[in-house]
Amino acid sequence: MPKNFIFTLLKQYGDPILFLSLAAEYLGMPFVPGETVMAFMGFLELKSSILPIIYSILFATAGTFTGSMVAWFIAFKYGEGVVLKFGITKEKIHKTKISFDKHREVLIIFSKFIPGIRHIIPYLSGIYMIKVKNYALLNFIGSVLWCITFIGLGLLLGEKWQIAVDLIKKYSLALLLLIVILFMLIKFFRKLLR
Repeated sequence: MPKNFIFTLLKQYGDPILFLSLAAEYLGMPFVPGETVMAFMGFLELKSSILPIIYSILFATAGTFTGSMVAWFIAFKYGEGVVLKFGITKEKIHKTKISFDKHREVLIIFSKFIPGIRHIIPYLSGIYMIKVKNYALLNFIGSVLWCITFIGLGLLLGEKWQIAVDLIKKYSLALLLLIVILFMLIKFFRKLLR
């Protein structure tokens, strides 16, 4: 679906389209990248009162959370076969398990900021049998952070919202690596100080 069509739907129907677009993205049907949709929605809310902005954040968070939970459930119930359809081999699934287990919290929360990775993390979380309450909590935190960030960027930058989305997409992997390194350093220093 072309970006302009989604933007037209967002202008006409607003938050329900935001919800559906973000939920679909996590089920492997990204019509338009989530960052773009949310930043555009933030731009549309630029002259609104606080209530419509809060509604947009709630709908975006609900869509992101719902799509991720459905993806987790599908992988939890059907296993590796689901992820193999994405072109990921069984060897890669098994190799990533150890590092996924070590950095699970950071990956689930902050992977939402990295296109491609955010789509696979819910499925890996289901395959690796992460308990639903643990995944749901981390997924919720990540969803809230991601949605506030991009709707907020649309609000702050106004007509220049697309520039920020492009820059974040370009440097998102570096940002995740920085977050993982910081997280590891914090853990290391905590152990050292005990």
